[in-house]
Amino acid sequence: MGTYHTHPIDRHAEFSMLDKSFYTYQDKRPGYLAGTNDQGIGEILQFTPGDSVYQGITQTIGTISGGRFIPNPKFNPDKKPRIPPPEGDSYDPNKPNPENE
Repeated sequence: MGTYHTHPIDRHAEFSMLDKSFYTYQDKRPGYLAGTNDQGIGEILQFTPGDSVYQGITQTIGTISGGRFIPNPKFNPDKKPRIPPPEGDSYDPNKPNPENE
């Protein structure tokens, strides 16, 4: 289940921050968008919300060409957003990586 919307022809197929905020904090379900990419090709996108707007993931479900839907073979409907561990991320760029020592 989810909701979808379209963007006018003059806007590219990409979720705006307002779109991502809506799906992340209000709808809390995947959101879908039909629009046109930078090459002028019709696309259908899916945004899967995470705990924050920045943890959500956007994938291309497929393209539309000549009135036909062409599935994206790399689309993974089971792909989950990145969720940091409960204790937070342990990566610190100022500390040496113990695996490389």
